[in-house]
Amino acid sequence: MAILPESIEEVKSIANVYDVISEYLDLKKVGSSYSALCPFHNEKTPSFYVSPQKNIWKCFGCGKSGNAISFLMEYEGLSYAQAIEKLAEKYGIQLKYTNSEKEKSKKKIFNVLQEVSRFYKEQLKKHPEPRKYLVERGILPSTIDKFDIGYSPDKNAVVDFAKEKGIDIEELKKAGVLSSNGYDYFAGRVIFPIKDIQGRVIAFGGRALKDGISPKYLNSPDTDVYHKGQTLYGLYEAKESIKEEGYAVLVEGYFDVISPHQVGFKNFVASLGTGFTQNQAKLLKKFTDKVYILFDADKAGKKAALTAAKICLAYGMQIFYKPIEGGKDPDELARTDSKQLKDHIQTAKPILDFLLERLQEATSPEKKKKLIAIILDLISTAEDKLLVGEYLNRLSNISKIPFELLTEEMKKYRNTLKTHDEENPLILENHLSTTEKIILKGLILYKNDVLNLINEYEKIKGSEYFNYLISSIINDELSEKEYEEILNFRVPVSLEVVEEALKQLYVEAKKEELLLGDLANSENYLMDVYKLVKSLKGGKQ
Repeated sequence: MAILPESIEEVKSIANVYDVISEYLDLKKVGSSYSALCPFHNEKTPSFYVSPQKNIWKCFGCGKSGNAISFLMEYEGLSYAQAIEKLAEKYGIQLKYTNSEKEKSKKKIFNVLQEVSRFYKEQLKKHPEPRKYLVERGILPSTIDKFDIGYSPDKNAVVDFAKEKGIDIEELKKAGVLSSNGYDYFAGRVIFPIKDIQGRVIAFGGRALKDGISPKYLNSPDTDVYHKGQTLYGLYEAKESIKEEGYAVLVEGYFDVISPHQVGFKNFVASLGTGFTQNQAKLLKKFTDKVYILFDADKAGKKAALTAAKICLAYGMQIFYKPIEGGKDPDELARTDSKQLKDHIQTAKPILDFLLERLQEATSPEKKKKLIAIILDLISTAEDKLLVGEYLNRLSNISKIPFELLTEEMKKYRNTLKTHDEENPLILENHLSTTEKIILKGLILYKNDVLNLINEYEKIKGSEYFNYLISSIINDELSEKEYEEILNFRVPVSLEVVEEALKQLYVEAKKEELLLGDLANSENYLMDVYKLVKSLKGGKQ
């Protein structure tokens, strides 16, 4: 359910920034304002100031600023809606929501997943084989309990459990537990519950116990409450440590998070069976601007590390990297030599420095050319323009290629990653078409009605950036600045106008589908498009 705009305005008008922040920080009186050490970056002298009169806060060290809502979003990693709800509870404000069957369905899914997670955890206690496996992997009972690790014994066990509990089988399917034929996805696997930042179980990962079962690791399919590209495994358990340490360590697998955690490295998180995404970077940046990448040192791991680094640099994050040699991974290092793991992290270098060193060591022209291309690709989307200039100068000095030529070459890479800058209120305007703006603004103003239209026009074609914003609005993950900026778009919006805009994107999607489906027969293609456009004047075909 979406919070009604009038309720949001009520919270904004009542929430006092000093009251809120003083619960988290030790504020000292300085004239008419208050100061503290900034919680968002490391510092020894206070540069974080709170102005009760203006009802705002600002850090003159890292540049972050905002109101009570944005502070909660930054400090606790909450979405905009979650911050509003927390403030409403603090001030005793009764929020008003739009009615949404989808939100009621989500609540049911959360409840089902929690029950299933408890069931899997109990099953682990009853079956010695998975317990033996975990012991052999060096996982302690306290760690099993901390991460709620479980076990699914067979394809029917969870179904029988659901019947005993009165849980509808269809709810298990909606929750991503059962396949379409009614069997447990995770039968015969050790279970790793995947949680959101509030600690709610939203999905599961499973590791096959027996050899020869493919895939070895299996994640829940996407559901109404789980989108693997928007979630990081272990973040709920790691978020406090990440804030305390001032950095996060990004790894690839469940055990790469769990094994380090139990020997004191509690700031490890993992992407979930997919390449690192912009949504994951945005989520991680709520807790830190500094990330160490510890992926496997094989070809696939190095490629994934470069992709993750590029995305993080585009969000203004500092990226440190050092490959783990000898075919080891963070899990093995934590179990066999935790001191080596600590040393590995401490000796990691900014990834661009690492690559420039490799360039200096390179002897073949092919290797040098490849490294130059990688470096240009990485810095092409970096948010920090001073950093871009510095590394272009260093690259020019090492490669002996003129600065101007490198700058021109770098332009080839700039459009390979669409990102946004939350601190720049004009960036959305620059990346969206008028059609997309109408749909986004309409989705905020008439959420349920537009959701119904989006479901009706189920195949619509928009930019990657537009799709990201649609997902953020639907899942209440839009930042306050994005929310306000979209509402400020100077485009006329009504339900009728939104439907026409959706039709346009639907036509584009169908045109592409038809084109890809019948490249050889252009006459039929054009006739089909003509019929499609004509039919849409009266509604969806």
